[in-house]
Amino acid sequence: MPIRARYAQIPDDDLKLEIVKIHEEHPNAGQTMVQAYLKAAGFHVQRYKVRQVLNEIDPIGTVSRWSQYIKRRTYKVATPNSLWHMDAHLKLSRWGFVIHGCIDGYSRLIIYLKCKTSIQAEPVVTLFAEAVGSYGLPSRVRSDHGYENILVAFLMNTIRGLNRGSHITGKSVQNQRIERLWVDVFKEVCDSVYSELYALENDNLMDVNNLVHRFCV
Repeated sequence: MPIRARYAQIPDDDLKLEIVKIHEEHPNAGQTMVQAYLKAAGFHVQRYKVRQVLNEIDPIGTVSRWSQYIKRRTYKVATPNSLWHMDAHLKLSRWGFVIHGCIDGYSRLIIYLKCKTSIQAEPVVTLFAEAVGSYGLPSRVRSDHGYENILVAFLMNTIRGLNRGSHITGKSVQNQRIERLWVDVFKEVCDSVYSELYALENDNLMDVNNLVHRFCV
């Protein structure tokens, strides 16, 4: 099949309307994210077309996103399931929510991404075991030194063996794949919730130390 035939044959005006709708719902979404939203809606379109529309409807946002571009270290993993990156996202932990995530280092497939009310080890190892049932056991896993990862570390070292890096630990900022995922998770998912919850506190409509208030949230 010719490459051109793989793309949606959608008039430019209709494409612009679709991108405008996406931009209204997700104002922080950049070119790649908008292209993904379009694909999820059934429109596989060229990147340059998305870029042209975003430059037209949101020139300031486009410049701002490019100004925040970070040149990252070269990253290389041999195959899928060679290395999974896992972490906990704590931006909403003030209100009792913790997002647990895991991503495949080679394919960037999101292995799991779940919001829980606990940062204990049991929910994490449960999510990990469910993921293994779906995708198989990875050769190695990388995480930070958090206590919530201790059961996954025990599992990996028991099954894959010691002294081979079955479970690699380090600083969160060095866990490159999952840290990049958290940028998108916060911009596209958590940002609005984060702002709303702080607004409730600032308006004295919510007391973060009140268990009833937190339960209602």
